[in-house]
Amino acid sequence: MSSYKPYLLRLTISLQAFYILGILCVGILIAYNDADGITNRTGVGALSFVIGMQHLGIKVLPHIINAVIITSTTLCGDSFVFIAVRSIHALAVQGQVLKFLGYTMRHDVPLAALIFVLGICSTSYMTINCCTAVVFGWFKELPETQIQNFAYK
Repeated sequence: MSSYKPYLLRLTISLQAFYILGILCVGILIAYNDADGITNRTGVGALSFVIGMQHLGIKVLPHIINAVIITSTTLCGDSFVFIAVRSIHALAVQGQVLKFLGYTMRHDVPLAALIFVLGICSTSYMTINCCTAVVFGWFKELPETQIQNFAYK
């Protein structure tokens, strides 16, 4: 682990310098009383980096920022799905959750756990409908019912 310390320190310092200098540049480009102001915009157009690039007259950079944001959120979501699938599969192998979640395909792909996790992830699309609060209430009550079942055993 000690061989990684200089690299981690260098990475941390460079990321901090990048963000601090980026924020400083945006702070120089956008005045506090800017007519476009962040409060008048919605979505990705409200990002101060996008407003600063538009003030500079750069047309393509806001689209690049959008692509970077979409790519980074997709990669973050993929890693969370991977971690959740492997954790549920490991719990199923140890017998701590339902056994069928431990089913794997030919190349050790935990198919049942993947379908389970993607099913839970698909609940993020419920924000389109008006009945979102009802379903999230069900999710909130799931641990409570488990505690009640445990208490009666």
